[in-house]
Amino acid sequence: VQGEHSMPETATMEESRVGSIGCRQSCSSSPLRSLVIMVVVFIATQTMAWGSTYYLRADGTAPNPAFATDCSSPETAMNLQMTYPLWESFSPGDRIVLCSEGGVFRGQLQVISNGTAGSPITYDGRGSAVILASELVNGWAPSGGNVYVADLADQPQQLFIDGSFGNRKPDLGEVTSDLDWYWEANQLYLFSSTGNPDLEFENPGVEAGSRSSGIIIRGGHVIVTGITVRHSNRNGISGWNSGSYVTIRDCLAEWNWYKGIAMEGNGPLYGNAVIEDNVTRFNGIGGIGLSGPGRNSIIRRNKCFSNGKYQSAEYVFDGMQQWTFGIKHFENETNFQEGNEIYENLVYDNGRGHQGDKQGRGTGIWIDTVPGKPSNPIVIRHNLIYSNMGNGIFIEISSNTAVVGNVLHNNANNMG
Repeated sequence: VQGEHSMPETATMEESRVGSIGCRQSCSSSPLRSLVIMVVVFIATQTMAWGSTYYLRADGTAPNPAFATDCSSPETAMNLQMTYPLWESFSPGDRIVLCSEGGVFRGQLQVISNGTAGSPITYDGRGSAVILASELVNGWAPSGGNVYVADLADQPQQLFIDGSFGNRKPDLGEVTSDLDWYWEANQLYLFSSTGNPDLEFENPGVEAGSRSSGIIIRGGHVIVTGITVRHSNRNGISGWNSGSYVTIRDCLAEWNWYKGIAMEGNGPLYGNAVIEDNVTRFNGIGGIGLSGPGRNSIIRRNKCFSNGKYQSAEYVFDGMQQWTFGIKHFENETNFQEGNEIYENLVYDNGRGHQGDKQGRGTGIWIDTVPGKPSNPIVIRHNLIYSNMGNGIFIEISSNTAVVGNVLHNNANNMG
């Protein structure tokens, strides 16, 4: 086979057989030659992983990975539900492609398998795959006036009506205008002045948040790239006690109830995350959150805007959406942090202006109870931070944090 690894044209078959070990034809079948070949094969298999590529479609029907060969048809790709038993069986170097050809995914992508330092496992949406952590609600019936009711067992945190963000109300008596909704006792109520939602809303219909995350990461040495995630009841992309060396790159996380991207946990291997070149917007509390040990992690070149702005803080458990931000690094006072860097991010227009909370509302970049190390501090550098409702940069009960070369303007617009 000709190519960059072919033998030169002047090399004879005998020379190619000799190789670098100096074994002449007389030893071609000797135990030494067999031993050398075994050693070479062992080294090769230890230094490189020839991973496989598998394909997922929302409408995929391939029964197992052997048939998941491309995106061209449902028969040549698996769906999310079919791959659940396989989540822990992917190998270093494998690539799982999420196809956009089958429409949007409704479900949860579970990233559990572990790659290695030289051969991560990659989950690739190729910039066009969309995961929705919501389900369509059907079977609406009149409930009096312009209010309709449908069965829904689990309480949603958000509702979307043909893509428009619904207005969550504290009791049924306040469901009086279009987009108003209320949930109680496994019943979802929606105001629709134009008629039955089953008939009036078909693009795509009424969508209720139904999963805690669109993507949940527990494996290490993995890459998640090029995927859009919406509508979760908590975080869009969630790393919980994941292993080291998780990269989240070129993703869009929007309209999730809590955070767009969150790396959280307290596991001993958790750290060395890279969150880069993502867009996080319209999420309920914040764009990107890093909490727990998370040492030597990087948050860079992300665009975080209009988070903590649209979801109402009045009707959430424990007031969790009062403290809003673009990017936040949170810890506690018992675990030392070191080496985390937040740089070259664009952070703007975060926070709401109509609530009664005064502190921490719409902070651009927030370091909260993070005890850094003098020898390896937390670094915030070269970010552009503007038009946030709270502080541009807020260092709260933290130590050994370096703030260098940032540009801030027009922040603290509603501190009270």
